[in-house]
Amino acid sequence: MQFRLDLLAQQLPTEEEVQSAQSVLESWKEIYQSLHLGLRNANLQAKVNIRKAAQAETYMLKKQSDTPSGT
Repeated sequence: MQFRLDLLAQQLPTEEEVQSAQSVLESWKEIYQSLHLGLRNANLQAKVNIRKAAQAETYMLKKQSDTPSGT
């Protein structure tokens, strides 16, 4: 039984390894949050751009329909 515990104890991470893994995890979390926010902002900006393009197209179509066709 003691031999098994000794083998298991050798497989446990050291305190430094645990801290390093936690540091990497925190770094990945920050990167993920930054990417998520960037994508959200890009999607919101795309939505605004699509709305502006649709408004411009509507304006141009209305302007064309208001112009006499003989001119």
